[in-house]
Amino acid sequence: MSKLPSPVWSKGILDADFAIKLGRIKKYKVIEEILPLYIQKIFIHEYVYSNEILIPKSAKDQIDELIKKDRAEIVNEDDISEIGPYALILYEDTIEKLRKAKKREKMAAAGEKLFLLLLRKQQTFHTFYPMSQISKHS
Repeated sequence: MSKLPSPVWSKGILDADFAIKLGRIKKYKVIEEILPLYIQKIFIHEYVYSNEILIPKSAKDQIDELIKKDRAEIVNEDDISEIGPYALILYEDTIEKLRKAKKREKMAAAGEKLFLLLLRKQQTFHTFYPMSQISKHS
């Protein structure tokens, strides 16, 4: 039997969107069987694990299997800072990008709501009545 090659990276953080997409693949257990070929230890932020990777269930199940095998770990900001300064900077930059993205999403949603409100108001000013109602009021 041939020996598997060493993982390319010693550590890596699993993103929620990536985990969800990989968990949707039914043919292979990508998180559990493929990612460990490339990453020695996979970290998942506790918030992501508890609040974002909810479906598909297979994503969470695969992560749980990696945790049992000590190939994955649930971490928080303090744990990430212990990995090293570069990891903490990368983590903080990611959090900031997510905050900005959520702010843009909220602004876009607010703009969309305002547009719909204006559209509704415009429709009330341009309401057309059936001819039968107009003749009754004449």
